[in-house]
Parts: sequence; C-alpha cells; structure tokens
Amino acid sequence: MLRKKEYSLYLDVVRFAAAMTVFLGHTSTYKIMTGGFLWQLADYLQTSVIVFFVLSGHVIAFVTSNKENTWNDYSSARLARLYSIVIPAVVITYLCYMVGNYFVPEAHVIPHDFWSGDEKNSPINYIATLLFVQSIWDFDLLPPNNGPFWSLSFEFFYYVLFGAAVFLKGKYRIITLILTGLICGPNILSIFPIWLMGYYVFKIQKNIDYSKYKLLKACISLLCIVIIIKFGPLIRNNENLLIQGMYIRPTVVGDYFEGLMFALHLIFVPALCQQLQNTIYFFEKPIRLLAATTFSLYLFHYPIIRLLTIVSPFNAPESWVQRVYIIGCTFIIIFLLSPWCEDKKYSFKKFFLKKFRVKTCR
Repeated sequence: MLRKKEYSLYLDVVRFAAAMTVFLGHTSTYKIMTGGFLWQLADYLQTSVIVFFVLSGHVIAFVTSNKENTWNDYSSARLARLYSIVIPAVVITYLCYMVGNYFVPEAHVIPHDFWSGDEKNSPINYIATLLFVQSIWDFDLLPPNNGPFWSLSFEFFYYVLFGAAVFLKGKYRIITLILTGLICGPNILSIFPIWLMGYYVFKIQKNIDYSKYKLLKACISLLCIVIIIKFGPLIRNNENLLIQGMYIRPTVVGDYFEGLMFALHLIFVPALCQQLQNTIYFFEKPIRLLAATTFSLYLFHYPIIRLLTIVSPFNAPESWVQRVYIIGCTFIIIFLLSPWCEDKKYSFKKFFLKKFRVKTCR
C-alpha cells in the first residue's frame, strides 16, 4: 500500500532538497554574496518551484482523501499552513529591508540593482502579499528583496480552485470557479494543470503494483530525474520555446516539461524507495527535522541573505569565510525560527475553524 513511511520520508527529502536549491541558488545570483559559489544551481530555481507545485497537488490529494474531507477542514488547514509562514516572512522581509537601508550607504560597493529602491517598500506590496494577489495577472507587487513570494499567489489560487471544485456544489461551485479564474488571471491558470499532475499521480499510484518489476520502475524514476537535470534548463531557456505576452509565463513550455518528468518520477519512485528503505529509515530523524524547515527556508532566506551581505564584516565574497557566514548564518536563523512558526499553524487552524465555519457538503 502506498504512503509507506519510506515514501513519505522520500517526499520530505525532495521538498527539503528543492528548498535548499532555491536557497543556495540565490546566494550565487550576485557575486557580492558568495562570489558566485554554486552558480550552477541558479539554472534550477524555477525547476524547484515546479517541483513544489507538483508536490503540493500530490499532498492535497492525500489529505483530502483522509482528513481534510470538508470545506471547513480543508480551507482552515490550507490558510493555517500559508499564514503560519507568510506572516512571519512578511515581518522578516520588512525588518531586513529597514535595517539594510540603514547600512546601505556605508556598505562596500554593491551592484545598483542589488538592493530594492524605496518605491517598492510600499504598504500596498505587503497588503497584496498577505492577500496573495501580488502576482495575479501581470501584477508585480512583491515585497522588497523577497522574490520567492511570487509563487504564493499561484499556490493560494490553486488551493481555492481545487477546493471549490471538490467541496462546493451547484451554482456555488460554478460562480466560485469563474470568479477565482477572473481574479487570478491566465498567468496563474496557465500552469494549474502542473499542480493537478501531483493530484493525479496520487490516484494513479493506487492502481500500481510496486512488488512487480521493481528494478525497472526504480530505473525509470531515476531516469526522469536525470532528464530534468540534463534537459530542463536547455528547454526552459530555449529562445524558440519562450512565449511572449498573453499574460502567461514565457517559460511555460519548460514548466510543463519539468512538471511532467517529475510527475512520472513520482509515479515510479515508490519502487526505488523500497530498494532504499533501510537507508531512508536510518536517516529518519534528521530528514523529519530538516523537512520541517522547508517552507520557512523558502520564504525567509532571500531578505536575510541580502541583509547579511550588506552588513558583512568581510570584503571578500569569494572567500570561504564569507560563504560560511552567508550560508551558515542564514540557515541557523531559519532553523531556529521554523519550529515557532510551525507551532503557530495549529493556532491558526483553530482560529479559521471558528471564524469561517460554513455549511457545505462534499
């Protein structure tokens, strides 16, 4: 039966690896940070977000099949999951920006586009982010120095679209779906099927017997990852495959390629997990511990690494002491903050269950 512990742990590994790819990839985007250390990961920043989308749809398929089987439970859990990290992330973003602004004039020479200008530090940006409308249509209302917030608009509206389709009935379902689509716009809608791939992977896995042809299935899962690593950036950055205008992501072709390959990987990877079961179980505790930081790591890291760069006592970005300082301090800060944020998830869920209880049926 699927959802064995080793598969759950493997998904935790993938989530954390994707978040670390984004984190480490961003530390290389400006040479002033770490001298371009691990610059190769920059090609997989968008890939990691696509992985998150597929995983999100996959997890939602599981929770709605087990515990979140009413509109109240589903919506409360989703909002709690988002706001338990988004609110602290907005606060961290604002504080890092204000502290950084104080030190920018005295900082060593920095690229002109490294630190966001005052025009972006507007209440509108923070309000839009808290309402998850910062990236709808062609909006660019991200808070300063925290680009990863763009994907939260996508995630939020995918939750709404899926929840409306599954839990609402009749005219309420139709009206909610239409209004949600009109509000979020074609940019977000264009890759909603990628999120749904994760959902359908869960359904497909139920019909697969992983006790047969285990080695073949394991090899297919590995091959999919190799294909993503080898060809993902090539397809994503191919000028002939970029789509301009139309209010959709120009890299949508690459998004679908990577989403499909990762979905195929998930379909067959339980066979690989069976082969690696003992190893996965051996590292269970550190896997669970690190996986719990994934969402915090994704949303907290960018303003922190930018601030640490501004206030760095070292003037040698290519030195190992600077790299350890930027990467190590950022991770430690997030590692310490993450448990507090995770605990608040349950308080948020209780709040939303009380305040937004509605009578609906599945």
